[in-house]
Amino acid sequence: MGGAGTDLPINLVGWICIGLTLSIGLWQLNQRKKLKINRQLLAIGLCFLTLYIPFLYGNSAPQASTWYRFLAIPLLFALTLLSLQYRLTRRSQNTIIGVIFLSSCAQLSIAIYQLLSPQHAFEPFGHFQQTNLMGSYLVTGYACLIYLISQLSLNTKHWFRWIMPNLLIVAFLMGFMTLELHSRGTQLSALLVSLLALIFSFRQKKPMVFIAVISFFIGLMAQFSLHNAKEQQNNSAALLAPYQQDYDREILYPQTLELIKNNFFTGVGYGNFESAYTLLSVNSAAKANTPDDIRYNMDHPHNEGLFWFAEGGVLAGLSVLTLLSLLIYGLTRQQRHSAWLAWSLIIPIGTHSLTEYPLHASVAHLLVMLTFIRLFILKQTPDKTYTIPDSVSVLLRPISLIITLIITAFGVTGLHTISLVLEYELSGGRSPEPYLKIINPLVHYDRYWSNIMAHKAIAAANTNDREGMLEYIRWAQKEIKHHPKQIYFENSIRLKHHLGILENADCAQYELYFPKKKCAELTH
Repeated sequence: MGGAGTDLPINLVGWICIGLTLSIGLWQLNQRKKLKINRQLLAIGLCFLTLYIPFLYGNSAPQASTWYRFLAIPLLFALTLLSLQYRLTRRSQNTIIGVIFLSSCAQLSIAIYQLLSPQHAFEPFGHFQQTNLMGSYLVTGYACLIYLISQLSLNTKHWFRWIMPNLLIVAFLMGFMTLELHSRGTQLSALLVSLLALIFSFRQKKPMVFIAVISFFIGLMAQFSLHNAKEQQNNSAALLAPYQQDYDREILYPQTLELIKNNFFTGVGYGNFESAYTLLSVNSAAKANTPDDIRYNMDHPHNEGLFWFAEGGVLAGLSVLTLLSLLIYGLTRQQRHSAWLAWSLIIPIGTHSLTEYPLHASVAHLLVMLTFIRLFILKQTPDKTYTIPDSVSVLLRPISLIITLIITAFGVTGLHTISLVLEYELSGGRSPEPYLKIINPLVHYDRYWSNIMAHKAIAAANTNDREGMLEYIRWAQKEIKHHPKQIYFENSIRLKHHLGILENADCAQYELYFPKKKCAELTH
């Protein structure tokens, strides 16, 4: 659960929805005055509480991304707690899975629209900025489709003959887009979901599930045929580029494991992965004399579990593993006839989490996973029900309103900030005027201050303002501790050279981090 879905610049709209959901839940709790609790919920709460302990370590870095995570953890647990207060029946469970399926259909429509758009080559846009994010979400929709079809029978309703052909068309299109996305993880999870669906269809004698899988594979084969036709007309190397060997992860994973080994108990500290990993990477490359092996701008290890072990140490890592174990245990306790399909629901996001960080980058993935936790971990009947005293329940309404106001205000002003940051960057950064209109600088915090301080540094250098240049140098040195970016090093060296305070240690540090660069090139 790397970051717990707190990548706010991407997830602002989602967090507005979460805030509204929390407010509605608290309002309903005020009306009912009953709080349901069970052992599974207490176990989940203990795991979330354990994730807080690394905040107390001295190596935790109090920066924007860290504080977002600090706030997100209790909000996510509150969402899980409130979800338990609602009674869940088989019909409502199917309805919830149906909503997830419909949302994936909406994303499928967006993907097909862009695929057919002649302006540019296919690339995901909207909420999913990466092909693997879109892919794992679409395959989750495919798994939900199979699950829903398994609940139907040939003589269930009179509208069955109308809805089934449409579902098969959706399965075909999902198969078509799965291959078009060129994501190995997406294709692997799709094959695993299909395999479980086939096992289910043969064991339970569900021919429509089998037909849906066949429709999906027809879509795959259709796209494969088009792909081969493109290969014959275009450069096959370019078309096969997404499938080339993943050299980055071959270096990243062993070095991340070494980082975990060196900081097993306390981790490197929340918010410190990028700085700790980059330093380890440059030192390893220096010892082996292999500068090409240095991985820059790695603020996460491309694995949800490794992220928590690396930053929070053994307690945070075990907490995440416990949550995963609870989910696995809940799935194994499903009714025998539906256990295979229940497993298939979490495979796409679970597989994606092994090679990326979908629960951090996509609030949609995070909410889907929390939904599956509610459906498959939390028991339908509570172990205990507590009556909420009037002195407490009277506070729930104002708290719900406050949550709505704060999260909505933060989200709306954050969206305004993002639009202004994009306006500034699309204009080439010639004028800082868009930044003068920003209301909420906490969103895109690093990009905001990087651009602001760069303008200050330029103005200070042009007017020979010594204090202004020193202000940038001090700021850049603080940033380098957490985000050792090349631009911070180079701007500091240029300004120090201009002021006549450049030292050999500054150049040595720069050339250690960037062995292909020379300090002398910046001082001409």
